[in-house]
Amino acid sequence: SDIPSPVKVSSNGYAYDGPPYNAGSSDPLGKLSIPEDGRYRLQLRDLFGGTRNDPRNVYRLVIRQAQPDFALIAWPLHMELRNGDRNALSKPISLRGGSTMALEVVAVRRDGFDGDIELSMENLPTGVTAHGLKIAAGKVRGLMLISAASDAPQAFTSAKFVGRAKIGDAEF
Repeated sequence: SDIPSPVKVSSNGYAYDGPPYNAGSSDPLGKLSIPEDGRYRLQLRDLFGGTRNDPRNVYRLVIRQAQPDFALIAWPLHMELRNGDRNALSKPISLRGGSTMALEVVAVRRDGFDGDIELSMENLPTGVTAHGLKIAAGKVRGLMLISAASDAPQAFTSAKFVGRAKIGDAEF
């Protein structure tokens, strides 16, 4: 009998319900479990072939064991989306003394990873703190608050955004 398509239908036209911006790919992504040894046939079609039929197009099929993982993307909430076209218009992150800024954090989960993700920031300037965040299992969004003390000195730094999770028995 046929195995149903592993491709998840998404709400944003991409292979996953990911971040609210153009992730840069319309590549399908799916998970397939083969129930037993045997011969199977895989049928691939380019559903856009009628509009972009070009012999220079390159197609690649990757079949591999799942490697659960995640990637994080963060931006300040003052970011705007122009007419819903998913092209980001953003300002640089600038935090004044005595103020707090919210960062929206999106977790792009891969290959079935569905666990908690603990977030933190490293290498923050003196007087600046990041209020931790946990993106709960199965969720893709959260907020992190960055606050500067009223007497925080002016500084420029390359702060590092860090996500930690337990995947299987290992900590990443």
